[in-house]
Amino acid sequence: MVTAFSKSLNVKSTIIEKLNEELIKLDLNTDKGKLMILSVYMRDRRSENYEKVGKILEDIKEGYIIMGGDFNARTANKGGRESEMMTEEYRLSKDKVVNKEGEVLLNWVSDNGMYILNGNVRGDEQGELTYIGTKGRSVIDYVITNRKTEEDLIERMQVVDNNESDHQRLDLQLNILTKKVHEKGSKYKTIIYEGWSEEDILNYNNKLKELGRPENWNGLREKLKAAVCIKEIRINTSIQKKKWWDQECHAAKLELKKTRKKYIETGELKTDYCECKKKYKKIIEDKKRLTLEKDWSEARKDKTGKKFWELINKQRTKKEEISKKIHMVEWTEHFAKQMGGKVVEETRQLGKEEKIEKNEDQEITQEEVEQVIKKLKKKKAAGEDKITNEAWIYGGKELQENLQGILNKIWNGDEDLPEEWKMGIIKPIFKKGDRHKPENYRGITLMNTGYKIYAEILRKRLEKEK
Repeated sequence: MVTAFSKSLNVKSTIIEKLNEELIKLDLNTDKGKLMILSVYMRDRRSENYEKVGKILEDIKEGYIIMGGDFNARTANKGGRESEMMTEEYRLSKDKVVNKEGEVLLNWVSDNGMYILNGNVRGDEQGELTYIGTKGRSVIDYVITNRKTEEDLIERMQVVDNNESDHQRLDLQLNILTKKVHEKGSKYKTIIYEGWSEEDILNYNNKLKELGRPENWNGLREKLKAAVCIKEIRINTSIQKKKWWDQECHAAKLELKKTRKKYIETGELKTDYCECKKKYKKIIEDKKRLTLEKDWSEARKDKTGKKFWELINKQRTKKEEISKKIHMVEWTEHFAKQMGGKVVEETRQLGKEEKIEKNEDQEITQEEVEQVIKKLKKKKAAGEDKITNEAWIYGGKELQENLQGILNKIWNGDEDLPEEWKMGIIKPIFKKGDRHKPENYRGITLMNTGYKIYAEILRKRLEKEK
């Protein structure tokens, strides 16, 4: 059961409600008014579903409504719209059978002032077959609506051939205003990123030299931001290249389409179609398996671990969005409790008497700075200052010496610890359960990289003193 609509539709708001395992309700606020779409998969709760939808229709009365999906019911050419003379208009169907479930559907449609769109609409004038599988050929998937919705919103309906499933796809074109998209027929996404190619690194270092040597942290931070090469790229997200897809897959798909077409047109060659479909599925499964085995083999040989995590991330399910229903106060209390602290409104500065006594021998060395920077990992999220680890990794000796001087000023008390170093960005990561409850999130804290280098130097010193 799948319901989808184009992102280009000018839908002001969308509310999705799962009524049960077989029924999903979508309320769309469009330029024409409110439209309710019911996506159905009739199976074990047929009576409950019809009763539920009937009550919903009583509240809507003359509103816009579209009901579609797999009804598991055969209705032949019955269930069309009523004419002005209160007689049922004839609709075409390539399925000539009415079964018990079909009779139930036809009675419900008639009682609720709805009708079946299949076979009597532009795009599906002949009532095309919607199920073509090993069990036979039939029409069991429908779009059901009322006269107001068809006249005001529906432009055409088409049954689209689908090799990946026994059920054909029902495409419905609605007369609703659309938003502008970047390119006709494509979906584009703009990505802004830092460039770290050999040429970019060379330009970065030249820029660092041009900008001189700042004497405090604020100056160094702005220098790094100005020197980094920022790039922009637009990618077509509608193109999804499958690594395992090759000429053999393409040939098998063409053969399946050819056999399927003959089966749809004549009803013959059912055995050939079933064998062809079985062969196609096996080829796809084998290609996917072999490609995955090859990827894992390469990941095991990769000592950096990069390929391993790339594979893990690919196989993870899509990330859940952070709930917008959770207020900032709830986030604050949740993460304060998680970290064993209290919610406070102000920070406290160390008094002079609390500062640790230091001598010249304790000053941070250039070697300490270099060792910590060498161990920084690439492609990690930046803190509030937006300075990535790469800025330090590729900055060279001069940048390390510049940072060393500033860290020593902080260490010796000549310069206060930057306020931004005392703060971290907590990024909520959804675990499981109800995503509208803050306790179902864990947090990761993104600290500024300058502070991380300073803290790591101090941590190493403490380890040596143990």
